Amino acid sequence: SDSATIQTKKNVGPNMNSLRGLDLVDAIKAALKVLCPEVVSCVDIVAVAICNSMAT
Repeated sequence: SDSATIQTKKNVGPNMNSLRGLDLVDAIKAALKVLCPEVVSCVDIVAVAICNSMAT
C-alpha cells in the first residue's frame, strides 16, 4: 500500500485507474494474509490467482 514517501505501482502515473482485476488480487491477498500472516509475497498472490483462474 502507499505510504507518505512511496507509491505502489498500481497508483502511479500511467497505471492509475487503468489496471483491471486488482480488486480480485487484493481480495486474494487479504485471504492469504489471514491464513499465512507475514508470509505472503506478491509471487504467492499471483500463483493463487493463476491457479484459481485455470480452475474456473
